[in-house]
Amino acid sequence: MKKAILFLLCAMCTFSFVNAQEESEVKKKKGWIGGQFSFTVSGNDYSNHHSSGIEDKLNIAVSPELGLFVNDKVGIGFKFGFGMYETVANEYLEMTDWNQFNAGLFARCIAYKGKLGCVFVDGGFDYISMSPDVSECGDANVFSIGLTPGVLFDVSEAFSILFKFGFFGYQQMKYDGIKYYTGGIDCNLNKCSVGVIFKF
Repeated sequence: MKKAILFLLCAMCTFSFVNAQEESEVKKKKGWIGGQFSFTVSGNDYSNHHSSGIEDKLNIAVSPELGLFVNDKVGIGFKFGFGMYETVANEYLEMTDWNQFNAGLFARCIAYKGKLGCVFVDGGFDYISMSPDVSECGDANVFSIGLTPGVLFDVSEAFSILFKFGFFGYQQMKYDGIKYYTGGIDCNLNKCSVGVIFKF
């Protein structure tokens, strides 16, 4: 009788422990919310053109995201964002501010997972709408599809720091009635971002 009771107690404890572990795993893999921030400054020397000196170009972008885990290795997410950057507007090399809005869908695949975090790749497509602050420049629309690698460093079970860098894929921009196409690997600093995510 004592052995039977002890067996039942052990079985109940084991079942409770396994059930708690499964519930914990489900909670950890339900989804995440977070975002990234990018900031770059570049300078161009225009001393040989109509203007003189060095002009700094400022690029700022903020992109929140929300995702759901499909399994231990794959998640799907939605992102949107806002940004501002400067570029040359005309032949006199005057700087123009552009306001940017973007939205996109992506799948996040974990390539390697270790004790400190994981290495992942985001694959998906984005739509970007850009509007200048001068009437001489028209609006631009950009569509892109490709891959972006990144690294997640786990601070805790629920909180992680995120780094994303580079882009490999295809991009099409329509501006002033003309379509521009680019493809390949882009490792510029404006393709790098840092952020945080909270897993729930």
